[in-house]
Amino acid sequence: MNAKENSLKELVEQLPPDLQKEVKDFIEFLLEKKVRKTKRKLRLDWAGGLKEYRDRYTSLELQKKFLSGGATDVLGRYKYLVRTIT
Repeated sequence: MNAKENSLKELVEQLPPDLQKEVKDFIEFLLEKKVRKTKRKLRLDWAGGLKEYRDRYTSLELQKKFLSGGATDVLGRYKYLVRTIT
C-alpha cells in the first residue's frame, strides 16, 4: 500500500514515538487555533462604565476590587465592584 492510500492513522502509526508526539502536538495546535478564530470579537461597549470613579480610585485599585469579588463571571464581578465602591 502506498502513502496516498494510507489513512492518517496508519501513516502516524508508521512514525517513531517521538514523531508521533510531534504530530499529536501539531494537531492540538491546529484545533486550538481553529477555536480561537471562531470566538467572537471583543466588545468594548462597557468602556468608560466606571468613569465617575476615576478621581476616587486608581485603575489598579478597581482591578483588585474587581478580581476579589468572588464571582466567576464578568457580570458578577462588575456588580460586586459597583456595590463595593458606591
